[in-house]
Amino acid sequence: SGKRPFGFILVGGEKMEFVISCQGDALNKFWAIRVDYFNRETHWTDFEELVRRPVKDCFEISDQALLSLYGETAGNPYFTKLILMHLFDMMVARRDSYVTRREIEEATNRTLRNVKSNAFQHFWEDGIIEVGSKAEEKSINRRKLLLALAEVIRQRVPPTREYIKQAATKWGLSEYFVETELREFERRQVLAVKDDDIYRCKVRIFENWLV
Repeated sequence: SGKRPFGFILVGGEKMEFVISCQGDALNKFWAIRVDYFNRETHWTDFEELVRRPVKDCFEISDQALLSLYGETAGNPYFTKLILMHLFDMMVARRDSYVTRREIEEATNRTLRNVKSNAFQHFWEDGIIEVGSKAEEKSINRRKLLLALAEVIRQRVPPTREYIKQAATKWGLSEYFVETELREFERRQVLAVKDDDIYRCKVRIFENWLV
């Protein structure tokens, strides 16, 4: 990688950070480019292209529809395309070419009714460096923590750290695990923290599916 005629691209998931941290001397010539969410401030044009360009000759998608779609997916391209697949089928069946916020909401509801857990699996499976039974145990406990969050939201109380801890004890999770994994979910952008202590899922459609 230090020779001018050569170039390498290493493509990986969330374990790449662990790989790089363990192989720092060998990989110090590489730099990371994170490809996950379209940031609204810096990548809005790219998000528009993702949604509008493939159907520019067929559909007119309003700005409000685009904003609504972004609100559901936080600019995650996978979930954006998941909703758009249902939107496309819906619009073709209706012979309708104009997409508004209302159509996005309907397509999102259709997605929620049909989506399976494997669509969200990477939220609790990725970034686990343990192997074997320990990896499976951590995955299960992460799912329990997410269920505890959903339970708090269903109760219509602020999903703060303390309320989540209380709900998580019913699933047999320790306070230490909850604290650690909440920070990890935040770092991995699965959860976002608002007003310092309110936890919500970054991707709204994932939160609605959980609840």
